Amino acid sequence: MRRAGIRGLKNRRKAAAMATERGKQLESDNIHHVEATLSEFKKQLEDFSARYKTEIGKDPVFRAQFQKMCSN
Repeated sequence: MRRAGIRGLKNRRKAAAMATERGKQLESDNIHHVEATLSEFKKQLEDFSARYKTEIGKDPVFRAQFQKMCSN
């Protein structure tokens, strides 16, 4: 039910402010999650490249696949 008058306006403003604040919190949470995921991916990629350094250097097919994987 919609309320008319000043009280209704105040309630709508309060609800809008709460929604905005919740949106900012969700955005912040998502950014932190993406940063953590990218950090873990970078670590895993560095581990992979260190583990297969010799193969990457010697095998041109493997090197091309590795470069393609890194560029995507």
